[in-house]
Amino acid sequence: MNYVIRFEQAYASDDWSIVEPCFTQDASYVVTGAAGLAGHHVGRDAVIGHFRSGVNGFDRRFERRAVEATDGPYEKDGVVKMPWVALYTAPGAPELRLEGESTAHFRGGRIHRLEDQIPTESESRMLRWLAEHGSKLRAPAA
Repeated sequence: MNYVIRFEQAYASDDWSIVEPCFTQDASYVVTGAAGLAGHHVGRDAVIGHFRSGVNGFDRRFERRAVEATDGPYEKDGVVKMPWVALYTAPGAPELRLEGESTAHFRGGRIHRLEDQIPTESESRMLRWLAEHGSKLRAPAA
């Protein structure tokens, strides 16, 4: 939960150094499921850089963004899992809803590997929404 709180603080302030203590130096971030969103980022700086660019290129383009746990978080077999939903709103458009599940593997009290599994249905919904309503979004943040 410390990471989730720090991520939201970094999102609000755009100071991503807030999340650095949550990750090992050699941390990795892996996105699976949705092919267009899939990726593998290695090293704390690369992981945080990906978060920053993703937030600036997508999330900040909406009027409002809210991420909520739909269950948990809960620990199982030494990892912490948290299913989530992200809700995005833009003026004159219906709400965009994306689902996924985060899994955090720890080493020495820090995240060593963070995985987000995003169903292909969420990606398809997002692409349909962007095709129909993308023109209502703000310009990407720098």
